[in-house]
Amino acid sequence: MTLSSVLGKDKNLQLLDLNDQGDDSWSIIKKIEVIEELIQKIKAKNLKLESKYIAEMNNIRSIIKKNKIEMETRLSKLREQNDNEIKELDESNSNEIKLMKEKINDANDTTNKFHDNRRAMRKAQKEAELNELKHQLESMKQMNESLLMNNSTKIRNNNMDNVVKISELMAKIELMKSSIDEVNSSIQQNLLLNTKSIREINFKYQSRAEQSQKELESMKEKLNKQTNEVEIVIKNEEMSNQQVIQKYNKELEIAEIKEKKLQELKIKLGQKHKTQRDELKSNIESIREAIESINEICVENEKISEKHEKKISNIEKDCAKISSQIDETKEEIQQLKSENIILRKEIQRLRNKNFDYRMTSIVPRI
Repeated sequence: MTLSSVLGKDKNLQLLDLNDQGDDSWSIIKKIEVIEELIQKIKAKNLKLESKYIAEMNNIRSIIKKNKIEMETRLSKLREQNDNEIKELDESNSNEIKLMKEKINDANDTTNKFHDNRRAMRKAQKEAELNELKHQLESMKQMNESLLMNNSTKIRNNNMDNVVKISELMAKIELMKSSIDEVNSSIQQNLLLNTKSIREINFKYQSRAEQSQKELESMKEKLNKQTNEVEIVIKNEEMSNQQVIQKYNKELEIAEIKEKKLQELKIKLGQKHKTQRDELKSNIESIREAIESINEICVENEKISEKHEKKISNIEKDCAKISSQIDETKEEIQQLKSENIILRKEIQRLRNKNFDYRMTSIVPRI
């Protein structure tokens, strides 16, 4: 607001013509009253601007505080949720691996016992048959000896038959020994295969456990990194807002100083009122200079007001940026949730795959 605009709005001020130095109808008191009225209007405008800036700054502070609390709450919930999910995954993987190992060990023990019992039964059966054949051979030998002693003629006639029977029995004995050797070889081979299979399964489970641990550590690292980045953004925004508030405080101090100068000018004009009539021209000149100074101050105040409006616009833009960052944080939270869902599906798929592999590796041996 300039002096010309004030003069254009106030009818009493329009009557004041400072360039008419020869008009004695206007007293110094009237001129000073006009100046005081102008000072009061400038003061009222400064107070209005100050209250406006304070209200806007309080509003900005409340928005920043609200956004900060909201982001901290969301970060806290996100941390808690991810910690719980990671803990559940740890427990689930540990329990699953432990349960699978127990089932594999039980299955291997059952399979080994079954095969061992089966092999033992086959071995005992073969040994019994071998003993029976040996017993028959001994019986044949004893029979031959008795026949030799009783009837040499019959021995000659039956000698060939006995030799043939003995040969057949010896062949059966050799066949039984070969079968026993095959059974023993099969037992050794199956033991080696079972040992190798158990080692492979243990290695695969160990590798999967290590991979799961690495994935969990990677998730923790990523979450901590995102949390630190958000905290840094919040701290930077707080510092920027503090700087803006400090600038507003300095500008308010400058406005108060200018108001004080206007008060001093008012006192000075009051002192000039007490001077003699012959100093009227010089006093009027001083008043004109004071009015010009006030006009310049008004222009400066108008410029300051424009600066304040620009700064308020910048603050509104900063608030829009903060809102955009909050939206981005929401998207990141949603992305983390999607990644957690994908990870759960992948873990379930690996569980099904491991279970199918275990079943296909156990059923053929049985």
